[in-house]
Amino acid sequence: MNDTAERWDGEAGHYQKTFKLGGSDYNARLMDFLARECGLRPGCRVIDIGCGVGRYGVYFARMGCDVTLTDISPAMLEYAGKNLAETGGKWRAIAGDWGDISLERPEFSQKFDLAVSTMSPAVHDDKTVGKMIAVTDGWCFISRFYKWRAPLTSALCRALELPEKAPMRNMEEDCGEMIRAVSAAGYPPLVTYQDYNWQDMRTPRECAQRFVSRYFEGAADEKMFEQALSATEKMADENGLVKDSVDTKTAWIYWNTRAR
Repeated sequence: MNDTAERWDGEAGHYQKTFKLGGSDYNARLMDFLARECGLRPGCRVIDIGCGVGRYGVYFARMGCDVTLTDISPAMLEYAGKNLAETGGKWRAIAGDWGDISLERPEFSQKFDLAVSTMSPAVHDDKTVGKMIAVTDGWCFISRFYKWRAPLTSALCRALELPEKAPMRNMEEDCGEMIRAVSAAGYPPLVTYQDYNWQDMRTPRECAQRFVSRYFEGAADEKMFEQALSATEKMADENGLVKDSVDTKTAWIYWNTRAR
C-alpha cells in the first residue's frame, strides 16, 4: 500500500473542512445500519481503524460508546481529538499504521464489541483483516468504494487532453479481496451495496489545485496549473463557483466474529 503519514497529513485540512459541513444522508444510513445489523448501542466498545478526522468517532461518542481511534496520520488525529473533545464522551487515539500497531498495547487488553473501517486503506489484506478480527468479540464492518464517477475530473481531462486515470486501484477487485480475506479467516462475510453521492461548490482555483495535485501527485508544472485554472474558470456559475460532484456505489462488508 502506497500510504504514508505525510500523504494523509496533507489531506487532513480538506477532510476537516468537509467534516465541518455536517453529516449526510449516507452517514445517517450507515449509523442506522450499524445499530440494526452490527450491535452498535450506547455503552459498547468501538474501534475505528483509519478514522480520519473522527467523523464516525463523533457519532459513536455522542451515543455514549467507549471509542478508540487509530490512524496513520498525526494531523488527522489532531483534528479528530478536537472534534471528539466537543462530545464530552470517552475516547482515546492511537497513531500509527494499523498493520504495525502492537496488539500488546493496553488499549487492546479488552476486546471491542464493534470494529469499523470506513473507506480506509488501513485494513487492506489478510494481516490487517486478521488484526481487526483479533481485537473484536462481536461485529466487524468494512466499507469500500465499489464504483466511482467524477464528472468534473472527466471534464478537466478532456479539456486538457489528458487520459483519464482511475481514482484508485480496481475497486471491484479491492472489494473482492476484502471479501476473500474475511472468508479465508474462517468467517462468512455479508455484503450489501449502497449509493453514496455528494457534491461541493469550489472556486475555480480550488478545483484546479485539487485536480493537478491529485492527477500529477504533486508534480505538475505551473503551465499545467494555469491551463487547469483556465478550464475551471469557464465552468464557473454566476456566483463564480464550480460544482464538484461524485457519484459512487459502496460495498458494506460485515461479519460476526462469534459466527465461525
